[in-house]
Amino acid sequence: MADQNRRPCRGTNKDGTACRAQALPGREWCPNHAPELAGWRADRNRRGGEGKSTAARVRKAMPADLRSVGDMLLEAMQAVKDGKMTPSVAHALAGLARAYVDVTEYATFEARIAAVEEATEVKAA
Repeated sequence: MADQNRRPCRGTNKDGTACRAQALPGREWCPNHAPELAGWRADRNRRGGEGKSTAARVRKAMPADLRSVGDMLLEAMQAVKDGKMTPSVAHALAGLARAYVDVTEYATFEARIAAVEEATEVKAA
């Protein structure tokens, strides 16, 4: 049963229309318009934006075993920047990481070819 004491929000949407959400109990505003919740909204929006960043999307799309390689390269870059690692060592790590990525891509490619060949054989039979 709907709460009879709840009123519509007094807020205005970005397009100028009245907010159609219900106000919080005993208040005049919904959570999206309540002035006292501005900090909460900013934090919520910031966290939501972090998940949509290019870096976050790339990390989600990256195979799990390659994430550790990416993390290692980021740590190496920071170590070079901080003077804790020589650029030549970081360059060697990058070369090893590239080789690892090549092997992983090759294995993935081989598995995909095998799946296509199997599907083609099944359809031909």
